[in-house]
Amino acid sequence: MTPLSPPGYARRAPSRFDIAYRQWERQVYSLITQHEKVVRRLLDMVPGLTTWGIILVPLLFSAQAPIIPVLLAVFFQVYMLYRTLRMVFHASVGAMRVRVHAHINWRQRYEAEREQGKLLLPWEGIHHLVIIPNYNEPMSKLRANLEALACQQEVASRIWVVLAMEAREPGAAEKARELQREFRNRLGAIYYTLHPEPPAGIIATKAANETWAALWARRHFVDRLGYNPRRITITTCDVDSVFHPAYFSCLTYHFATDPERHYRLWQPPVFYHNNIWQVPTFIRFTAVFMNVWQLAGLADNDYHTWPCSSYSASLSLLDTVGYWDPEVIGDDQHIILRCFFKRHGRVTMAPTYLPVLADAPLSTSLWRTAVNRYEQAKRHAWTASDIPYVIRMYFKHSEIPVRLKFPVVWSLTRDQIMWSTSAFVITLGFAIPSLLSPGFFGTHLGLALNRIYAVIGVLATILSLFPLIVDLLLRPPRPPEHKWWQVLWSAAQWCLLPVTVFLFVVAPAVDAQTRLLLGQKLGFRVTEKC
Repeated sequence: MTPLSPPGYARRAPSRFDIAYRQWERQVYSLITQHEKVVRRLLDMVPGLTTWGIILVPLLFSAQAPIIPVLLAVFFQVYMLYRTLRMVFHASVGAMRVRVHAHINWRQRYEAEREQGKLLLPWEGIHHLVIIPNYNEPMSKLRANLEALACQQEVASRIWVVLAMEAREPGAAEKARELQREFRNRLGAIYYTLHPEPPAGIIATKAANETWAALWARRHFVDRLGYNPRRITITTCDVDSVFHPAYFSCLTYHFATDPERHYRLWQPPVFYHNNIWQVPTFIRFTAVFMNVWQLAGLADNDYHTWPCSSYSASLSLLDTVGYWDPEVIGDDQHIILRCFFKRHGRVTMAPTYLPVLADAPLSTSLWRTAVNRYEQAKRHAWTASDIPYVIRMYFKHSEIPVRLKFPVVWSLTRDQIMWSTSAFVITLGFAIPSLLSPGFFGTHLGLALNRIYAVIGVLATILSLFPLIVDLLLRPPRPPEHKWWQVLWSAAQWCLLPVTVFLFVVAPAVDAQTRLLLGQKLGFRVTEKC
């Protein structure tokens, strides 16, 4: 493992309150370790119990105390309007940055800073390790990914690719060798690994495959060939990822110039644009919102964003924390939490505004596409299992100041619970009281709350058009085969957006948290690609 320097805040002298509070944290963690099995099970139940408790509020209180679900609905609606307004502003900023960054010559910017006398890593001394975990994926997707890597400006010859194959896939080695022959002379190196099939009862995860490949690459490039791990970045990506031609040139610049390079995860915006004009309308709508919300999160400095699909870090950092946890389903989010706590709260996310294009879920039929999207969303929502993890780590790492670790716990918990409950609360919080206690809405308070609810509803409906506008400005042009009447038909289906959001965003989150509550395991299901 490569040691990293201690965090700067460790030099600050703690106050008496700090000392007492840390002592209390250590005592709590001692109790957790003494009853670890029971505590873990109880913490696993927290997301599901919280979600179902909030969802059931309208049913439990509408008859006797309708003010409670109505106020809760208005509160949720006001908060979601606030979040949406922030999204509108920061997505606009992010969209402008995407356009600006596409025209920057990163090598020239690096040379300009070097001439100013800044202490930088040598440009030619930085190498990029790219891991592509895959299982039963189409060759066309792998070729498109590798083609984008081979076309990287300035740095293609310093990109090392490891195709992380699964041994349980028939013909995996032959597939990898064919790709090696095709791209051997266009990249710095291309290798493949075969992740062995896990023992019976152990879930096969993407994280296990990533870690297997990363450990092999570390042994090969660092231990055998002698490269400095502190001058290597590691990027993991989905098989359908298509990197912007300047992405790794931009990454080289950031890695060379950032003094905190070994405490960063760099996240590009991921746009589901590869097949955006081929997928059904309901899939396109969910992809649009995912694109814009993530872009807004990257541009919002006060928002805790999470790694998604494709991201980069220092090999030294991931080597220090032991790479990805092989037992975790939501490996993207978990890795930043793992790094944050193991590196004393110093690790942060940094945006790179050169996008990675990916595939929205698509299968051979409308029904299979819908199932594909639902299962993908459920797998993403399984990140609720990180709530118990961050609670345990909060008390374990008493050396991390509360001002650093509490926002992480709060933002993760808030996002997961709002994801699964907001649609229920906003809808049922007024619908059920109006049925069970209609007289309440004849009072002055009831009328006032009803007006507030209606006004916010109108504003939210208008603002729901904004993500579509931003995404239309960023997505590839409409292909000739996509007729004008199809565009009008898609626009007409906008009225079904609440149903789409419920079926393919909210319901999978409730499903995942309920399974976690009941102690059920979730297998890693690869999203089918066409």
